[in-house]
Amino acid sequence: MKVLRTILFLLMSVAILFVFVKHFHGIPTIDWADNPDQKEKVAREIQLYQLGLVFPAVVLALLGLSGFSKLMTGMKKLNQVILIMPRWLFCLVLFGGACAGSAFLNAHYLHRSPQIIDSHNYYFQARIFKEGRIWVPSEPTMEKFFNFMAIMDTDGRRYGSSFPGHPFFLAIGEFLGVAWLVNPGQGGLIVVLIYMLGTVLFSEGTGRLAGILALCSPFRLFQCSLFMAHPTATLWILVALVVLFHYFRENRASRALFLGFSIAILYLTRPQSAAPVLLPFGFYYLWFLLRGRVSSRHVVLIIVPLVLAITGSFFYNKQLTGDYFVSPRDIASPSLKLGFGADVGRPLPGGGFTGHSLASGLRNTRGNLQLLVRDALGWGGWTVIFLILGIILTRARTVPTLLLLSGLVLMGLFMAYPINSPLFGARYYFEWLPLYLLLLAQGMSGTVKVIQTRTEGRPLIHDLLVPVSSLGLVLFVISSALLFLPAQIDRYYREIKPNTMGQAVKRAGITEGIVFYKGDYFSQAYAFVMNDPLLHNKLLFANDRGDRENILLFSRFPHRAYYRLNDTGRGDIQGKPIPYHPGQHAGLSGTE
Repeated sequence: MKVLRTILFLLMSVAILFVFVKHFHGIPTIDWADNPDQKEKVAREIQLYQLGLVFPAVVLALLGLSGFSKLMTGMKKLNQVILIMPRWLFCLVLFGGACAGSAFLNAHYLHRSPQIIDSHNYYFQARIFKEGRIWVPSEPTMEKFFNFMAIMDTDGRRYGSSFPGHPFFLAIGEFLGVAWLVNPGQGGLIVVLIYMLGTVLFSEGTGRLAGILALCSPFRLFQCSLFMAHPTATLWILVALVVLFHYFRENRASRALFLGFSIAILYLTRPQSAAPVLLPFGFYYLWFLLRGRVSSRHVVLIIVPLVLAITGSFFYNKQLTGDYFVSPRDIASPSLKLGFGADVGRPLPGGGFTGHSLASGLRNTRGNLQLLVRDALGWGGWTVIFLILGIILTRARTVPTLLLLSGLVLMGLFMAYPINSPLFGARYYFEWLPLYLLLLAQGMSGTVKVIQTRTEGRPLIHDLLVPVSSLGLVLFVISSALLFLPAQIDRYYREIKPNTMGQAVKRAGITEGIVFYKGDYFSQAYAFVMNDPLLHNKLLFANDRGDRENILLFSRFPHRAYYRLNDTGRGDIQGKPIPYHPGQHAGLSGTE
């Protein structure tokens, strides 16, 4: 027996060593140029690396460690510490860990600035809101030098095309000088609210497990490192659900009013995601209302904030587009709408649209669902088993069914949406991630309880069940951190370039003037971030339109120094800014 134990120990050690050697020599990375099948193949390889590390590690722990009993004792103590930890301290740990993780990714990889078209749109709106305005004036001759895709210009008004809710919260962060911390901070609150909702819907143990799963979720980590609106919408969905289920218990007017306030914020933030996620719970509320379990007088308190938000959105539209019923999104993307047909989708360069069909919608749904299942925890697709168990093993199945239905409704809606954007995870499904994690946590907790109940007369199995389960959880979290997460970071951030434009100007000691750049999206992105919406900067970055057009800025900014940067593509600025005078290069005088 001792020889067999030694052989197994050596085999498992070799297996783990092989995995680590493969990992540090480079796990295959996913290139943006790869097609979906190639990306999925690499993702499956990553999962195989995980399996190659986790299961040998478990066998080693069981067969090869002389201190196995000490390990089990340590797991028991860890489990007890988590369960008896004061709620305020547990919430503080969840918030601090979640916020710090996303903040690190934002600072280290995104350089504290937005990188995606939509996020630039949100940030632009936030900076306008910070000035106490909802639009800034524009001049036709100036717009071409300081434009950026997705930024609207209507009758001399320049504004963003997105809903105002998320930019409002970014504006608060911008006012405090920490806009890049808004989404990481919201990510911390999301994890805390997942725990709170879990305790309300299920139990304290399930809530704490769900909070830990959310804290360790790569999908949550990535999405909350961006400047996108998904964390804001997710946060207020959770607020609405926590308030709703407290309202069911207490039937207080203040709860109803705060519920209406939360829904109003969601309408102004991201209604296309909030509505499907909350729809099943809306029917559940109606069932409570019709049975007289909540006050009918409170309906007004829920509806009034939403009516005010809808009315405010009409006036917001009027100020920007000139029409109460035409939103900026209607102008920016008239073909990006729910439905199927040749006139739906992204505009094509030669006219027409990409089109959208039920078949493409089903493909998008399949791909996004696979990403959600894989990226939610980074443990592999097998974890969906716990979602099924979370429904089966719960005696009162109403709540688990509602959680599942909200995800199905969300998927059904985005099946009819022509754009599939698996960006940093299945981002269109992010608003359902907390409910998905709650189902997983309930399934894991329920499985342990069932096994405990059926092993009452077997002390060895019964006593080891909790510490072994805790050990498995710890090992899977470690495997995700060591193997899955680095590969995903490489996948998602390989296209992100550092702000070489800002670095080049800083190295040259330039603090005032106008710097002309010529490049692609990445160059425009950083220039857009560094310019003030009202162009009040002492140092401005302008799109290089050629010598004959650049001279227009000479009369607009006559006392500025001018520089030119060379862009080698993909935002990679090399060298230093070169002094430049548009009139001299164009063969014109400064007044011509």
